Amino acid sequence: MPTEISNWYELDNIRNNPNDDYILVNNLDENTDGYAGIGDDWPPIQDGGEGTLDGQGNFIKDLIIDVDTLGGLFGSANFGLVENLGLVGSISATGRSGGIVASGLNTFNIDNCFVNVDVDLGSNNGAGGVIADASSVD
Repeated sequence: MPTEISNWYELDNIRNNPNDDYILVNNLDENTDGYAGIGDDWPPIQDGGEGTLDGQGNFIKDLIIDVDTLGGLFGSANFGLVENLGLVGSISATGRSGGIVASGLNTFNIDNCFVNVDVDLGSNNGAGGVIADASSVD
């Protein structure tokens, strides 16, 4: 049974178990519990594991990423599947930047996702709305 995500704390906990399955049960935005210090200063999940994230048509909104590394919800990913998710926010990063994934290391699937992010490239060497760089994406 997938782990439910209903606030920023639970979203942040994906990094502790990146091989599990997750579902987003509601929108996350600046008014959702845990936004201050997490959603407004998101440290990308650097090891996306092989789990799944089903947004169930919900949005992660107001996400702010400002890092000196790979920028995205996931910095690097081996993630099995991200689906049915909307992402709205801004990214400022010195490494590759993509809304959902900055750098995909192995095959993973992104299905039925919507991304609207402002990207500040800085010294960035690659950017993409959904994904910046991938070796194999389905």
